[in-house]
Amino acid sequence: MMIVNVMISIIAMVVSIFSLIPTVVFAYELPDLGRSSVGAFTPSEEKKLGKEFIEEVRRSAQVVEDPIIGDYIQKLGQRLANNNANAMGRKFRFFVVQDPTVNAFAGPDGYIGVNTGLILATRSESELAAVLAHEIAHVSQHHLERSFKEVKGLNIPMAAALVAALLIGPKGGSATGNAATGVLMGAMAGGIQHMISFTRANEAEADRVGIATLYQAGFDVTAMSGFFARMQRHNLEYKDQIPPYLRTHPVTTERIADADNRVAQYHQHSIKRAALVAFSSHYSLVRARLQYFAHPDNLSAMRYFKMKLDNIGKKVQQDVALNNIDAMRYGYVLALASDHQWLAAGSNIDVLIKRNPHEVIYQMTKAQIQIATKQLDAAITTLKSAHVAQPNYYPLSMQYAQALTKAQQPQAAQVILKQQLALPFRSSSLTEPSTYATLADNAAKSGKLADAYLYRANALKIAGYYRDANVLLKQALRLPNLNPNMKALLQHELAVMKSLEREESKLGV
Repeated sequence: MMIVNVMISIIAMVVSIFSLIPTVVFAYELPDLGRSSVGAFTPSEEKKLGKEFIEEVRRSAQVVEDPIIGDYIQKLGQRLANNNANAMGRKFRFFVVQDPTVNAFAGPDGYIGVNTGLILATRSESELAAVLAHEIAHVSQHHLERSFKEVKGLNIPMAAALVAALLIGPKGGSATGNAATGVLMGAMAGGIQHMISFTRANEAEADRVGIATLYQAGFDVTAMSGFFARMQRHNLEYKDQIPPYLRTHPVTTERIADADNRVAQYHQHSIKRAALVAFSSHYSLVRARLQYFAHPDNLSAMRYFKMKLDNIGKKVQQDVALNNIDAMRYGYVLALASDHQWLAAGSNIDVLIKRNPHEVIYQMTKAQIQIATKQLDAAITTLKSAHVAQPNYYPLSMQYAQALTKAQQPQAAQVILKQQLALPFRSSSLTEPSTYATLADNAAKSGKLADAYLYRANALKIAGYYRDANVLLKQALRLPNLNPNMKALLQHELAVMKSLEREESKLGV
């Protein structure tokens, strides 16, 4: 009986995460309902739960590793988190899952995922921001901690597998996740009423906090009712074959009206101020990039973007992103480049650079084409110029470092990568391991083996593989001719890693 109750509570907790569309209320009206519930897990337990959760997500779904997409979603999410008073000071990791269904979810330890299908379903950056603001609210209002009190009887890997299975669905992956899903399905029948009650209470609060965050971050709050209405139309179109998302995200006329009423609480000049926020070019470029990835082959992608380019100007499209001729041309360039049509790709990217010479993504694409056509020196010149203008842009730094490595300049590449790691706010802990791994490769090529071991150990540390990091550090300490400073640094890191490993072992994982 206890196990069934635990399973039901997990279901209630996870389903409460799904509803996406915020409503509006002023910040001073928002109660912090979750304070008394903080502490369901210790910080180390929550961190471990988050690590197990993201590992289960990676096993069960395809996490988009593209640096441009990852950097965009992390910065957008962080901008929102910085405007949620209860979320300030908390570390969030935003990531994108390659999945055509419309969905987003908040997991343990600040992990927030969004499906590619949802990004493509939005028509403005404000709509996408609304989704993320809602998920951040689930974390800031401690909805997860309150629910996690009921899973204290489960070991952490099982709890993480259960959460991941419900959030992203059973898509293969680990045996633990599949077994967990089976148990959950058996427990679901007895927990429907509890699940619904729990969902309504938490979703209402997440709506209110989310829309207030959206406003404080300077996004267009009027975009919400439009998103509501479009979801309602989809609901009517599907009729008896409603997709899972629309079953768990009921959109009604009353809810649309409620959103409009809440937006009306703002003074008219405030709404206009929010609506005048500059449209992000990176939103439309990321969306075009995802649209390119969504096509099964290069030919269909080329046809799609060529058709969009031909149609722009002939008719007015409702979708602002699709009406952006530069974004459509950018997607066309990606398709041409993937089909090795370098001349056409190069001429089209030159058109975009001429229109907007300061857009770093265009410069990166030009360098990509130059590298592919064996113009490595020209590519390094292109990337160097862009890096001087935008030294803190993570995707650019990674591409520049990789080009320098390819040009047999590993030490120059290390300088670029170390500058990224020194920044106070990096893209995400999901990208840091790859940065350290690249540093390790460059250090090894430069003959600095102790540095290579240290960087690789840091990559493992960030990913939570403390035991493996210990092994590497011990190997590094056995290297001959270690200078005293490096030896002391390795010993210090080893002591830290052993402490983390001991702490993890206490959790029973």
